[in-house]
Amino acid sequence: MLSFIKFLKQNSRSLNHFVSRIREGRWLKTSHGRRSPVGRVLYNEEWKIARQISKIPFIDEDEYGKEIHSFKPKLQLLGVIIDFGGNYQMVVDNILSSFLSSLTAENGAAFYRKLKRTSHKFPSRLTMCIRKVNWLRTRLGGYRSPGSCILYGPEWESICPFTLLPFNDESDNFYGKGIHEYKKELKKMGIVLEVKGIHALLFFVNEDN
Repeated sequence: MLSFIKFLKQNSRSLNHFVSRIREGRWLKTSHGRRSPVGRVLYNEEWKIARQISKIPFIDEDEYGKEIHSFKPKLQLLGVIIDFGGNYQMVVDNILSSFLSSLTAENGAAFYRKLKRTSHKFPSRLTMCIRKVNWLRTRLGGYRSPGSCILYGPEWESICPFTLLPFNDESDNFYGKGIHEYKKELKKMGIVLEVKGIHALLFFVNEDN
C-alpha cells in the first residue's frame, strides 16, 4: 500500500481521492488491532515511557518490519503521527482514559516504580500535563491535580481536627500505604509533602456545623 502511494507520487498522479479513501479504511495493523491510519503512531524512543503508561495504538512493527520507517513521509500523508513533539496532549488523553483514572494501590505503585527506575527522561511537557489534570483520588472524594493533593504524614496530625485537606486516598481500594515509597516521584509531580506553603489548600471546618 505504501509502496503504491510512493509510486503514484513519483509519477505525478493525483493522490487526493486515493489518499482520502485510504485514510478512512481500517487496514493498518496496530497494537490494538486494525485501525485507520489517522492518529496512529509510528514508534521511536521518544515514545518509550508513553507506551508503558498508555494505550496509544502504535503501528505493529512485527507485521510490517523495521523498513516501515523508510515510509515516514507517506505515513504522515495518511495521518500517522511520527514525532512525539506537539502530540503530547494525545498521550495525556490516552493516559487519562486507560491508566490514571483507574489507578489503584497496585497499578499506582507500578506507575511510580516506572518513573523511579527508568533511565529515560520523562518528557517535560507530559509531566506538565500530568501535573495539571485531575487524576488523583483524595479522602474528600473525587479527583484532583497533583498540586492540589497532599501526602499524609505525622506532621499533619495537629491540623487535621479543624481542617478539611485533600490527602491522597491511601485506602486499600486506591493507593495504599506503599505510596509513601515514592515521595521523590510524587514531589516531582507537584504533590504537597510539607505543611509549609499549603494556605491555598486549607479549608477550615465550621465549628457551628
